[in-house]
Amino acid sequence: MLPYKKIFLLIPFFTFSNCLFYSLSGSSINKECQSFSLGQISIDTTDSPHNIVEILKDKVRYKLKNEIGLEEVDSDGDIHFDFSIVNYQTSLIPGNDKVKVSMTLCVSYKNKYDLEKQFKEKKFEKCIDVNNSDFGEHEKNSKKLLDEILDDVFSSSVNSWD
Repeated sequence: MLPYKKIFLLIPFFTFSNCLFYSLSGSSINKECQSFSLGQISIDTTDSPHNIVEILKDKVRYKLKNEIGLEEVDSDGDIHFDFSIVNYQTSLIPGNDKVKVSMTLCVSYKNKYDLEKQFKEKKFEKCIDVNNSDFGEHEKNSKKLLDEILDDVFSSSVNSWD
């Protein structure tokens, strides 16, 4: 009877031991990745809000520092992102009291420890519909739009499960 008790004691260990290899953030980056760096963020459109670059930097930094646990370095991080805002557009939706706000980011992603998951100049586009009365709230709309785009960016880079 004693050997069976030992086996039952080991079952939880084997069952939950695989959990030790994954972070709670959903990140699938290599454990050796400890740092990130951001390149220049360029804007190739004149229609974007004046503070869109700062909003983008803040959101990327927050995600990589607080949710994934990486440290920011000035250059040559274990993972590196370059962003270009190539489109920011607003248009009235006919027959509706809504405005369509769309944005396209062109992103390059480098990963020192996983060269296969790197990409260069990949485009990510999203649009949201906002009430005409909320259209003037550019910062709020930009934050919401960037949240959605960055979910796709991080799904293709640091959270890539394929």
